[in-house]
Order: sequence, then structure tokens, then C-alpha cells
Amino acid sequence: MLNRLFNISWRLAILALPWQTRFFIEGPPVAGWPWEQGRLSFYASWLPMLAAIVLGSISLKTQLSEKLAKIVLWPVAALGAVTLLATPSNVAAAAQWWVQVVLLAAFVVTLAKLQVSSSESQAGRSDFRTIGPIPSTKPLEDLTRSTKHKARNAIASIVFWFVLSLLPCVIAVAHQVLTQNVWGWSWLGVAAQDPSSLGVSVVQTGGLRWLRAYGIFPHPNILGAWSALGVLCATHLYLTAKRQAERAAWLIVQTAFVTCLFYSFSRAAWLAAAMGLVAMAFSLARTLPKDEWRRLKVEKRLAIFGVPLLAAACLTVANGDLVWTRATVQASRTERISLDVRAQSLRDGLAVYAAYPFFGTGPSNYLPALATAKNLTTSPAPLEPPHLVWLLALAETGTVGFAAIWFALASVGVLLRKSRRTADARLWSLALAAAAAWTVALLFDHYAWSLWSGQTLTALVVFLVLAATPTNEKAA
Repeated sequence: MLNRLFNISWRLAILALPWQTRFFIEGPPVAGWPWEQGRLSFYASWLPMLAAIVLGSISLKTQLSEKLAKIVLWPVAALGAVTLLATPSNVAAAAQWWVQVVLLAAFVVTLAKLQVSSSESQAGRSDFRTIGPIPSTKPLEDLTRSTKHKARNAIASIVFWFVLSLLPCVIAVAHQVLTQNVWGWSWLGVAAQDPSSLGVSVVQTGGLRWLRAYGIFPHPNILGAWSALGVLCATHLYLTAKRQAERAAWLIVQTAFVTCLFYSFSRAAWLAAAMGLVAMAFSLARTLPKDEWRRLKVEKRLAIFGVPLLAAACLTVANGDLVWTRATVQASRTERISLDVRAQSLRDGLAVYAAYPFFGTGPSNYLPALATAKNLTTSPAPLEPPHLVWLLALAETGTVGFAAIWFALASVGVLLRKSRRTADARLWSLALAAAAAWTVALLFDHYAWSLWSGQTLTALVVFLVLAATPTNEKAA
């Protein structure tokens, strides 16, 4: 019974991740404007996630390896100590950030345990019966005893549910592109957006203000990042599918995600998806045995690049003016203002770090610290974090906390590299592709650190990377 409830709860948790439905209490303003990180929030997606964590801790009989436990626990403990030493000006905001991060970390650990759990074979058979054919799920009917096959099939099921969670976003994007409007629906966590209103993300060309698609996310850049990961996951599912009909279905899904990615008009997400696909193709060529790489049909190789490129080319031809505006930042006043704001946010980030060099401002306390540093009580426009995750993390955790973060990343990177020859080639290529895309996205925005919708995406990427490393061992 517990296994059945757990198998339901982790699926519901993944399906709920993209949705931003929440109950929140408004926090204090910063420089006269609402402060997102200061809101005390409880997201609806936390309920199935908490259920999965609790049920997984009871029903799963696997545990993290001692090496990975140290890699995860020591940096987290160090960041916790840094937060206390930083004495954040707004303790509630810092506590909110920690609740979100700890919850996601626990969920990632739960999924990592699921990767080698024998209960997954039962979950896979349930998926096959209730959903119908899914990629790489034929082996879920008759799992071999091979560790690689177990890992591949566990990940196939988790990746399948992630891709499924993004399908409502495809419908939302189609509606927004056709109507040039975002319908607000508070129960689903979707805010109304009108391109004629100031503050709404648009592409401005001539006298036209074209709405950038939001999907079900709070900003088009976040939609772009999720869509980029969706493209990579759909490509992986296509490459591991056994039946022609399944491969055709995943090509359609891949094309739908490319469309969402395109209409987000997020340049960083475009680049992230491209880097991810290149990394996937490169890693497959390097890690698959030569005879298996030769047997990989040309159609599968072309699918990695051909379908996304063809879809992007068709969309570019149909929307040439909009693409040109985004590609040449000097073509539009809106683009120039956006670039100036980003440049100023980087300068502000360095100034805040200089004011709090050792332990930082504390998580989610960057904006109040910036307002204090500039001696602002009111501002003509909302203050923004630096559009570079690494700089924001440095400003909020200081030199000490930032060193702990890099220690954890470097340690996981070493594990990933060591696992290249022993891990399943397709899983390893997906992990490398996700890590490459995520790294590019971090260079141009802050949401992966500062917002729940970005933190959840980061957690999924971390899981995919850990899934390709020897992170689990059977409990004694």
C-alpha cells in the first residue's frame, strides 16, 4: 500500500512542478515596490512533494553512498552556518529560501533512491497499463538484472512524467501566441499579461508590441529554460524509444517544445538548448561503443539536430522581424533599455558583494541590501538582482558560502566524469546535455537561485546529473 501511494505521490509531485499556485502573505516593499522574495509563500506543489518525501523515506530500501552524502551535506551545513553568520536583515525571506531549497534537495534524494529501487519496476508496469506505450518503457515490463538497465528505466519513467508535466504549457503558449494575451487565473498561479501594459515582456518592432509567451510561468525567460530542458528530454526519449509510433510521438513533442522555446524569445534559452543538443550528440559519439554508434540509424542522429533546426528555421522565416529585433539589441528602444538594466544590475551586484564580502547578505536578502547601499526609500522602477546567478549567489553567501557551493559542484563534476565509462551512455549524454544547457542559462539570469520556478528546474537538472553518477548503494 505504501509503495502504491509513493508511486502516485512522486508522479503528482513532478506533474505539479511547473505550476505556480500558492498561498502567500505579502512582505515589506523594497524601495516602494513589491518584493517577491519577501513574500511568505506556500506552493500547492509542496503537498505531493512532501508526501513523496515522507513515503519514500519509509518505503525505499536504498540510501545515498557515503561519498555523495558528504558532498551534499557538508556544503549545505556550510551554507547554513554562513546564513546564520550573515545575520540577514529579513529573517523570514532567508527562511523561505531555505525551506524551498531543503524541500527540493530532499525530493532529489528521494528520486535518486527511486533510481535503484525494486519498486520502480512495479511503477513502470503501472505506467504502461495506465498511460499506454511510452519511450523506453517496454523494458519496464521485463527489467533485466543489469544495473544500467535499471537506471535507464527508472530515469525513463521520471523523464516521461517531467515531459508530461510540460504539455499544458504547450497549450498555454499556443493560446497566448494566437490571442496576444495571457489570461489570469489565480487558482493556477497564472498572472494576467497584456502587451499594451508597461512592465509586460514584449518584443517591440516598429509600432508593434508582440507578447513574449509566458506559458504557465512568471516570466518568458523561465518558460524558455523549461522548454529547453523539455527539448533535451524529448530528444532523449526519442533516442531510447523502441517503436516507430513512439519515436514519431516524441518528435511531435520535441517540435512543440521547440515552438514554446521560440516564442519565449529568450536568447539565453535558445543558446542553452543549442549547447545542450551539441553536448548530447558529442557525448553519444564518445561514449557509445563504436559498433552501437554505427548501428544508430541516420534518422536518429538527424533527430538530435534536424527536427529542432527545421522547426526553428520555419518559425524564424514566419517571424523574421521579431527574431531580428531580439538578435540585434540596438534595433529597438526596449532592447536597449533591457541591456542597460542588465548591465546596471551587474554593477550593483559587485557593489553589494563589496559591502558584504565574507558571509554575504543572506539568501533572498540582496534587494534590501541594495536599497540600503544606495540609500533608497523609493525608486522609479523596481530594483533587480544581477542577471548572473553566480554573482547573485556570491553577493548573498559571500566568499565563504560561494566556496562551499563550488566545492559541491566540483565534486559532482568529478563524479560525473569518472562515471563516463561505467554509466549508461544515453543517461550520461542526457546528464551532460542538461548540465551544459543549465550552465549557459545561469550566465544570463538569476531565477535558478532566486525564484521557486527556477529552483525547481535546477533541482531537476541536479537529479539528471546525479542519476548518471554512482550515487546510490543498496542498504545493508
